[in-house]
Amino acid sequence: MNFLPSKLHPLFTVTSYVLPVLILSIIWVSPISHYYVPSVSITDRMIDAARRQPDDEVLDEIRRFFQSSVDTNNKQLIAEAEQILQGKYAIHGPFSSALSFPFDADDLDKKGPGWQLYFARFSIPHLLLRAYEVSGRDDFLVAAKDIILGFASYERKAWLPKGYLWNDHAIAARISVLAKFWKLYRNHPDYESEVAKDIFQLVARSGQLLAKPSHFTFATNHGVMQNLALWQICLAFPALPNVEFYKQLALE
Repeated sequence: MNFLPSKLHPLFTVTSYVLPVLILSIIWVSPISHYYVPSVSITDRMIDAARRQPDDEVLDEIRRFFQSSVDTNNKQLIAEAEQILQGKYAIHGPFSSALSFPFDADDLDKKGPGWQLYFARFSIPHLLLRAYEVSGRDDFLVAAKDIILGFASYERKAWLPKGYLWNDHAIAARISVLAKFWKLYRNHPDYESEVAKDIFQLVARSGQLLAKPSHFTFATNHGVMQNLALWQICLAFPALPNVEFYKQLALE
């Protein structure tokens, strides 16, 4: 038996649809707002200034700070870079696995935490950039660029993290790789301003995440890494907005 007046039926029908949507919205608002940072306007003036300053020596020093102590000979380095161009990678051992080249977001969480951090901290572009330095082969630089741009496009559109996309350690480690790429790319004959803007947008977004209070991992080595990465942004990309704020924040 129906005890509800017939004129109330539409109200209950609407509520049955609206209430679940409202509940889901409340659940997702917190994590989405935690990871949200606004896009930054990157101007031609910023890019032009960054092509002149800082000096290459400053960018080299940033790179050396986080450079691995594992010594890889040039022949092995180039062989590993060539494997990446073929869509393969080998991490912590001689066995290769498939890699979607240049970038597929599914690779962010396809394996365990060790791989996820390795991938998200830009270890593969870093290897390619090192191979470019010792060989002069432009295909390695182009491959690093394509991976970084693919990642940047996905990161800019993502609402929630996948793998270590927005892990504090991974974000911090990416800065030195981006500084290294910028040093090699900013005066390359095939330089494109649109590529530079995408790179700077990624750096700017990374800085905002590193500086966001809810992301700061205090009282751990991760917090130290975050502060150092903020300073590296200030040194490597001084034309970006907020660098003066980042300098003081990292010091504090």
